Amino acid sequence: MNVPYRHAPRPDTGMTNAGLGMGLFLAADAMFFGALFSSFAFLRTAAGYWPVGREVLPFGLNALAVVAVAGACCSAWRAGREARKGRGRACWRSLTAAAWGGLALFLAAGSYHQVWRDAGPPSANTFLAIYYVISASVTLHVLAASIFSMAACARPERDRAAAVSRLANLGGVWVFVLAMAVVSFLTFHVL
Repeated sequence: MNVPYRHAPRPDTGMTNAGLGMGLFLAADAMFFGALFSSFAFLRTAAGYWPVGREVLPFGLNALAVVAVAGACCSAWRAGREARKGRGRACWRSLTAAAWGGLALFLAAGSYHQVWRDAGPPSANTFLAIYYVISASVTLHVLAASIFSMAACARPERDRAAAVSRLANLGGVWVFVLAMAVVSFLTFHVL
C-alpha cells in the first residue's frame, strides 16, 4: 500500500506526513512542559521559603550539559541538511549528535549526584522536587533523541526520501530538546 505524501512533501503545503506527525508530537510535548513550568511558577509564588538555584545547584555542570545539547542540536541539524543535499556524511553527523547527547547525559548524571549529595533528595523541599522532575524530563528527552540519532543510521535505507525525512525530523526534535534545556537552565539558575 502506498501512502501519499509519506516522505515527499505535499505541493500545496510543502509538508510531509512525517513532518506533520512530528509537529503534532512536539506541540503535545510543549504543552506538557508548559504544564510543568506553570506548576513551578505556581509553587514558587505560593511557597514561604524558596532557595536560590545558583546557591544549591551546580552551575558549571548544568551549563556544560546545555552546551553539549547545543552541540547535538547543531550536528543533527547539519545531518538533516546534508541528507537533503545527498551527501554521505549525514549518518556521521547523526552519530555525532548521539555522542553529544551521551556527553550531556554524563554531565547530567554528575549534576544529579552532586545535588543529591549537597542538597538532598527530592523530599527535602519543593524546590528540589520540582528540579528533579523537570530536569529528569529533559534528561529523558536527551536520551530518547540520542537513541533516535543512533537508530537513524543503524540500517541502510532503501528509500532515500525516508532517510532524508527521518534525519530532517530528528533535527527538529533536537531543536526542541535544546529549547527545553535552555528554558529549564534559565528557570533554575537565573530566576
